[in-house]
Amino acid sequence: MVDMETRSSNPPKPSFLVIDGVTFGYGREPLLYDVHLRVQAGEMIGLLGPNGSGKTTLLRLLSGVYSPQQGKIFLEGHDLQQWGRRNIARRIAVVPQELHMPFAFTVEQMVSLGRTPFVNFFGSLGARDERNVKDALQATTIESLAGRVFNQLSGGERQRVMIAMALAQEPRL
Repeated sequence: MVDMETRSSNPPKPSFLVIDGVTFGYGREPLLYDVHLRVQAGEMIGLLGPNGSGKTTLLRLLSGVYSPQQGKIFLEGHDLQQWGRRNIARRIAVVPQELHMPFAFTVEQMVSLGRTPFVNFFGSLGARDERNVKDALQATTIESLAGRVFNQLSGGERQRVMIAMALAQEPRL
């Protein structure tokens, strides 16, 4: 039973993320067709499917790497396509399955890359950025790896570094 007084005085919150009729493909046939999804703030969802079904493609659409061929994606009530890559990166972090770096970055440098959307014009980290990096290293219990080269870590350790990089980014999604 729904209390109508409570319902009318507390209207539902707008969805944090809305995917509205999104279609996307790499060739003539769409890989994703007329996708609809609503996610509330704080809600946790899983994205499941077989290889090649479009899970990674959907994440690339959500992070602004790709643009929908049809439909819209809204984050916090705003059309994602109007934001620009930097503003999207301030709100959304994606942890890839694997990542190979062409340079010998240390773990701490890798985690610092999560602050890229927030660094100043000269690319230097401020006190808040450094604190976020330290907190992310601690949250993933990889402080002891901070000086090690990322490419020399095990797969599981690399995954934790990428999670720390996402945490340092302070994404909303």
